[in-house]
Amino acid sequence: PTVDPEKIDTGKALAQVKSRIHATSQVPAKKTRFITYCQRIAAILLLPAIIAIVALMMKKDHQEPLIAYNEVTAPYGMVSSLTLPDSSKVWLNAGSTLKYPAAFTSNVREVEMSGEAYFEVHADKEHPFICSFAKAQEEVITLVTGKVAVSQENNIKHLLPGQQLNYQRASKSMEITDIDTYKYISWKDGILAFRDDPLKSIFNRLEQVYQVRFILKDTSINQFTYRATFKGETLDEILDYMGMSIPITFRTTETEKEGNDSINVRTIEVYKN
Repeated sequence: PTVDPEKIDTGKALAQVKSRIHATSQVPAKKTRFITYCQRIAAILLLPAIIAIVALMMKKDHQEPLIAYNEVTAPYGMVSSLTLPDSSKVWLNAGSTLKYPAAFTSNVREVEMSGEAYFEVHADKEHPFICSFAKAQEEVITLVTGKVAVSQENNIKHLLPGQQLNYQRASKSMEITDIDTYKYISWKDGILAFRDDPLKSIFNRLEQVYQVRFILKDTSINQFTYRATFKGETLDEILDYMGMSIPITFRTTETEKEGNDSINVRTIEVYKN
């Protein structure tokens, strides 16, 4: 069709063009703002999630690791030896038990024991060696070489080589004496050394090593002392030697079952001649 240029309303046409241009530019602008807003929301919501995950990872990394423990018990009539993860050496006397971690991972090297043990501790000043004992009525610690500190609540005692500490749980008393260490550590070499010891003490030692029970039929028997060194002798041989030099007689009365394992325990009565 033919257009008459004189009839065109140029002002109206310009206004329509501007209106279309403005309308066209508004659509992507709104979309852009919406997308940007969503991205900001996603960042705000995601950030706590990331922090939580990192916190869980950090918590997992800082949790105390599960530590495996080993427990060793020396059979009656025998001495057991072992080496700890830090290269310290331990000898366990008959019937004694030691519990220790498969690896020392903390600032201290801590073990638990009941009975009697001899320790050759690997020197490490940065990681003190700590031994805790089962709750016995009496605890005895003998130092051959090195340094030992014994603590009971706020009471701390320091031992020197050749000294022994005796702790009585009932009175919470700790007494230190100078002793001959040989008779207290000779058992680790399979030796029973008695040095003018009272019979009560000797019978206690024989009960521990051979898992027997002595019953004294006369309390005056406790006044006798005995001096001897045994290595490799059986219990009957030891009792025969004791009967030759002390006016006492031994009589086995019965064998009983004792403990959860139903172990036979020989009962020996001791009479004064």
